[in-house]
Amino acid sequence: DIYSLGCVAYECLTGVPPFQGEVMSSVLLRHLNESPQRPSKLNAALAPFDDIILRMLAKDPLNRPTLDQITQALNPAAQEVQQELQRHKEIVVK
Repeated sequence: DIYSLGCVAYECLTGVPPFQGEVMSSVLLRHLNESPQRPSKLNAALAPFDDIILRMLAKDPLNRPTLDQITQALNPAAQEVQQELQRHKEIVVK
């Protein structure tokens, strides 16, 4: 489902799951009651992905995007990140 995909995408992009805790019950409560921090708080380069990832993690399934909406949002975001990485590469090479 979209929520699970959002959790996996969040962890793949940030390196940490959207919700953490010392025991499983605290993690489950966070899934139910809290919003994750924006991915860009963990890595500023992820700012283009913030909105779509957070929408995928919406508590109400009716507020989650469709797969088509996800694809449409991720393509430009990925291009923007790729361009930013290229700029950094050029700076390092110079």
